[in-house]
Formats: sequence, C-alpha cells, structure tokens
Amino acid sequence: MIEAGNSTSTQEKSETEVNVQETADKDKSENEGTVTKDEESNTPMKHYGRPTLTDIDYSDPASWTSHDDQLRQQLVQPGPMQILDIRFPRDKSQRKFSSFHYQRHLPNGEVMHRKWLQYSVSTDSVMCFCWKLFVMKRIYSLSSIGLRDWKNLSSFLSSHEKLPDHLDNVGKWKELELRLKKQKRIDDETRCARERVENYWQQILERIIALNELIDILANTIKEEILRNARAEKYFSIILDSTPDVSHVEQMTVIIRFVQIDEDNVVIAVREHFLGYVPLQESPGAFMAETILEEFKKRICALTTCEVKVMIMAAI
Repeated sequence: MIEAGNSTSTQEKSETEVNVQETADKDKSENEGTVTKDEESNTPMKHYGRPTLTDIDYSDPASWTSHDDQLRQQLVQPGPMQILDIRFPRDKSQRKFSSFHYQRHLPNGEVMHRKWLQYSVSTDSVMCFCWKLFVMKRIYSLSSIGLRDWKNLSSFLSSHEKLPDHLDNVGKWKELELRLKKQKRIDDETRCARERVENYWQQILERIIALNELIDILANTIKEEILRNARAEKYFSIILDSTPDVSHVEQMTVIIRFVQIDEDNVVIAVREHFLGYVPLQESPGAFMAETILEEFKKRICALTTCEVKVMIMAAI
C-alpha cells in the first residue's frame, strides 16, 4: 500500500512538472514568437507578436505581423522604405545583400526601380512589400521571414516579379495607394471649403460689428444733439412706459418732449424724441421714478438747472 501511494504521488508530481514545463514553453513561445518552416527553403522562421501602430518600424517589414486594413493604410501612405546606408552583414559563405538588387536591369540597358523590394535588418533578409501586406495565409519567404539566398537572389527576384500573384499584389498596393491619395484630396478639399465658409462668415461678422459700432456712434451723436436742444429750451417733459421683453425683464422707454423756438425765423415747434430703453429690476412707480431720476442726471443735466415735470403712466 505504501509503494502504491508513492507510485501515485510520483506520477502526479511528474504530470505537474510536465504541465509547468508546457506552460513555461507556451509563455516563452508567446514572448519570443512561434517558429515555422518556409515551404520553399525549408528554413526556420520566427513570427513575432502583433504590433501596435505606434510600434511600427516602417523600415523593417519583418515586424509587420498583422494584416488588418488599418495597418495596411498606415504602411502604404509613406510607401516602402529601402535600406541603403548600412554595411550589410555577410553569411557563412561570405555573401551578403547588395543595394544593387533594388534595381532591375533589362536586356536593352533600361534600369527599373524595384520599389517593392525591402531589406530587413532584424532578419538579414529581403521581402516583398506588397506580398507582405496582401498575402495572409500562404507561408512564402518574401512575405514571411524573408529570403537570404544571396547566391541565387538575382534569379529568384527575376522570377518572382513575373509571377501573376506578384502582379496582382502590386495592383492591390497601387489601388490602395491611389484610394488613400484620393481620400486625402477629398479631405483637403473639404477642409478648404470649410475654411472658405468660416472666412466668409468671419468677414460678415466683422462687418456687422463694424456696422453696429457705426450705428452706436451715429445714435450717440443724434442723442447728444437732442439733449443739447432740450437743455437749451430749459423746459421739457419726459414720457415713460415699460413692457417686459422675451427674457421677462421690464424695459422702460424714455421719450423726451420739449418746445423748440427758433427766434431768428420765429418758428415754434413741439419736438418729441425717443432716447432709448432702460432695464428695470422692479416695476413699481416709485422705483421707476428713482431710475428715471438717475438717468436724468446722467443723460440730460443736473436737477438744479431746470424745472421738470415727470409723468408716469402705468396700467392699474
């Protein structure tokens, strides 16, 4: 019985150690990336975790592990970046990548730029920009970990750029690039149109403000002329009335009436002028009288210079 118990305990301990080891291997795999094999070269390939848009290294296609539309747009807008100003490392055969491969030399002497070809510093390999973005399921050296066969690179690239799938992926790349540029133009046109509308209404507002200022100047000038004539005639009357506005604040109208005598032309005329509104905090007659006396002091003259008859007409 004791031996059986020890055997069971040993078995449970072994299973526990296996589970712990599997968990550790899983964590290590998630942290360091999973390893698969390229179906063409049968070489191990390491796949890294999904990067965020802020972690993108535009010059290293090996770090682009996701294939969502947002990442594609983020990468297509600036376009592929090609590494030129570094010393490319040599492999065991003392071969290395050369920027010479960024160009395609045709038999007629014409040189074409391979914009789709990128070098990955982190993996010391080359990749195809459009295959990296648009080939999602198939494991392919130019769209996964990259190609490092420097000896046969020229022939491989020459064959690759003639593939129908490559031409199709280049078409997808250029179509997305054109769509993004068109959308940018639309956004720019919308922004310009909005700015034009804003400038238009800003100019209208400035003109309205200037017009209001002009109206205030004219109104004050006319009002001063009316009060000057009233002070000159000495005797005048003030007519008051009040009514609430839309905000339920009592607004008192002030009207001045006086007899103007032109001694040179022997003309006698009754003048009646509207001087403006005075807001009232309260509506009783006593408060209205106090308010108009204050306005009288400010607008017309000191009470000691003339005799005034104030008539307050209010509905009861």
